[in-house]
Amino acid sequence: QSGLKDLKIRGVSLAIDSVEGKNQCQIDRVYPARGTYRPGETAEVFVALAREDGAEIVRKVEYRIPIGAPAGALYFTVADGAFVNAADARQWTSAGARSSTQLISLLNGLKRNNSAWVRVWRADQSYQVRGEDLFSPPPSVALILGKAQGAIGNQPLARSSRLAEFEVPFGDYVVSGSRTIQVEVKE
Repeated sequence: QSGLKDLKIRGVSLAIDSVEGKNQCQIDRVYPARGTYRPGETAEVFVALAREDGAEIVRKVEYRIPIGAPAGALYFTVADGAFVNAADARQWTSAGARSSTQLISLLNGLKRNNSAWVRVWRADQSYQVRGEDLFSPPPSVALILGKAQGAIGNQPLARSSRLAEFEVPFGDYVVSGSRTIQVEVKE
């Protein structure tokens, strides 16, 4: 259904494990160590998952805010693999894969369900180049892309610019849910 005639599939490899009982955790809380950071500092964000027996598992994620980062809101979205895959799929279905290599890359990039995925982003525009998102381009490149996409009638597809993405593994637990928090970057 990809529409790519040159795509020839030789095989698919799946790894399936079964366990007795439920090993599921829900993303319960996400909270920053502080509410305000300066460029060059390391933001610490804690991810708390609640197990079915009521116990809590907490992991810390660190993100170094680049020197020269603009002041304003910086968002951390922590989500399960299905949520992240669905968010990415909206982009894929609107743009479509342009080559078999790109389609395979998209499929190989699917997120697992035994990890939480942390995306650091800003409410800035991102742009599409050859069917792939270009997040946070330098201002000169954003100006050129904005003019080019506006000239052909296309608008930037996304209103959020991804800065980083981290995997937070939780071993044998299946992770579900999503939470977004905000911290402020001050000059």
